[in-house]
Amino acid sequence: MKEFDPKEYKRDLIVMNLHKGRIMMVFPSGAKVNDQSGLLEGDYKDGRRIATFKDLDDVQAKQGALQTIIKSWLELVDKE
Repeated sequence: MKEFDPKEYKRDLIVMNLHKGRIMMVFPSGAKVNDQSGLLEGDYKDGRRIATFKDLDDVQAKQGALQTIIKSWLELVDKE
């Protein structure tokens, strides 16, 4: 198997981390997205960014921002 390169999307698109009291969506190359909403957090050297949700109401409140991020991110990685 090819060595993992976090700058490529061809392996993990989004990684879900489920914890008691929160769900984290990790975007391995999320730094590529110009997130105007502030939903993506973190300043990791490998380029990942994380969106955290505390419950279903939080997911629904952030739904529009999340959809915008995913669409923007897919447009970027499809060009590569």
